[in-house]
Amino acid sequence: LMSAELPPTVQVADRAFEECYTLELRQPQEVHYNNITKEQKLQRSRETSSYLKKRHVGLPIHKICSDTNTALDRLQFFIDNHETIRYLIARHHALPTHKICSESCISNILYHLKSIIPNNDNNINYTLQQTDELGMTALHLLCLNPKATPEMLKLLGNACPQASTMQAEVVRDVDHDNSRIIHEMVTPLKLWLKVKGIAYDDTDFNVDGHMPLDTALQKEWEWNDLNSIISI
Repeated sequence: LMSAELPPTVQVADRAFEECYTLELRQPQEVHYNNITKEQKLQRSRETSSYLKKRHVGLPIHKICSDTNTALDRLQFFIDNHETIRYLIARHHALPTHKICSESCISNILYHLKSIIPNNDNNINYTLQQTDELGMTALHLLCLNPKATPEMLKLLGNACPQASTMQAEVVRDVDHDNSRIIHEMVTPLKLWLKVKGIAYDDTDFNVDGHMPLDTALQKEWEWNDLNSIISI
């Protein structure tokens, strides 16, 4: 059993999930399932049952997408009429570079960046320092984009060096029942490392939020990754 959706009112036996190993993957990995007592397994079974009933509370899109009977038109209706989704789609209407940096088309991003960078315009520099309602600059969004290349990062980083040290607040960790949410302030570089799945420590950065070249070289990363880090 990999996934399940339980209505909040359904009655579940205490031991229903006692031997369900795949659902236990949501538990901390340092605890090996075969090394815990029967009482602990029973408790985890109860917790799993409770978790499955509550996992999509407050997450309507998750709930719809997990329902195999969901019709496409129902999902589209929800997307078209959900306030948060409409906000996320429209949040960059007055920030064209933010919008471009979120695109998946590499040629569009490069064309836009190359068209604004040579101008050396104070207005453009000001625009690149602007943040959207989530506190992110265009450089943050480019670092979030898996299509971003070292060339793009260098163009935007050189155009507005101030943006490389600006921080945005992101969610670092959330408990499965949403009871505890941990936030973190991140620079564009830290955001890029998160997207790439590259582990880092706060001691890897200097006071300005940049990673010194000798620190990056010690990581034994691939050249493209090093090139990107140097460019941000």
